[in-house]
Amino acid sequence: MVLFDCQHLVQAKEDLELAKKNYEALNTQLLEELPGFTDKCMALVVDCLENFAVAQNRLYFEVQQDYEQLLQVHFNKQLKY
Repeated sequence: MVLFDCQHLVQAKEDLELAKKNYEALNTQLLEELPGFTDKCMALVVDCLENFAVAQNRLYFEVQQDYEQLLQVHFNKQLKY
């Protein structure tokens, strides 16, 4: 029984060391890749915001044109009476 416990303990230590090495390797990779990922995410967000602002500006311009046409029609009707 003691021999079995020692073998279990040795295997557990080996598994722990392997898990530690895997964790450290993945953590190092993450730390190396994270800045580039963050930069790409920020570029995407900025692009989306710029396109949203352009679309919103176009919408406001079209609404303003339609509103001016409606006002023109309204004032033309009032002038006829």
